[in-house]
Amino acid sequence: MQLTDKWVVGFVDGDGCFKIINAKTGKRYCFVVSQDKRSVNVLYALKKKFGCGSVNKVGKNMREYRVSSKKDLIEIILPFFEKNPLQTEKLKDFQILYEDLTDKKLLLPGKTICRDWLTGFIDAEANFHVSMVKNYPRPQFVIGLHLKEKEILESIQNWMRSFTNSNYSGGTVYEKKKKNGSNYLVYQISSLTGFLEIIKVCTTNTNRCLLKTSKRIDFLKFKQIIRIIQQKRHLTDNGILIIKKIQQKLVV
Repeated sequence: MQLTDKWVVGFVDGDGCFKIINAKTGKRYCFVVSQDKRSVNVLYALKKKFGCGSVNKVGKNMREYRVSSKKDLIEIILPFFEKNPLQTEKLKDFQILYEDLTDKKLLLPGKTICRDWLTGFIDAEANFHVSMVKNYPRPQFVIGLHLKEKEILESIQNWMRSFTNSNYSGGTVYEKKKKNGSNYLVYQISSLTGFLEIIKVCTTNTNRCLLKTSKRIDFLKFKQIIRIIQQKRHLTDNGILIIKKIQQKLVV
């Protein structure tokens, strides 16, 4: 599995973390990326790319890639993310770790979205969902983040507007309430035009899926449903039956 630098940044922006732990024996530092066990192959690909760290079992279903050697952090991890800056608020966590380990000031760049970054971020944070409302399919592509991540969601929205020459609006960003009463931000695509655009983002010209985690399975099923809708087969009984069978296999 080949991982581009920008894909790694997008993936870490979603599922990575940089920690400083104050222990009795002194400070401990680590870089961690967590995944469901179904995507453990991606963690091993990260280990191979960086040439350091370990992949460990965490609980029954989770796995993590961890780098905790100060030498590896200073010589490998910090230079990588200094050269390839994080785009979310996670950059601030990286900045704290970087400046604590190096005693140097980290220059913070502006946000720059690209296709590789976005596919990595989709692998980490996005959901492909299809619900049935009165026997009619309602697909959704959703990314939900903390309120402080408004800037990156709006950057994704703007990038999607300019991805092709179509008049696509880029999706919507709005605030939503959780069951516990707290609010969070959602980036959502809910139109056929938008679905076709996100399929283009995640697929090469040779029809190869660019997603790396187990989320690629959901994407491919989602893509099948969108093609059925595009062909208007969802207006037939047989089309609805096929969609329902595919929908049941989507991970919610």
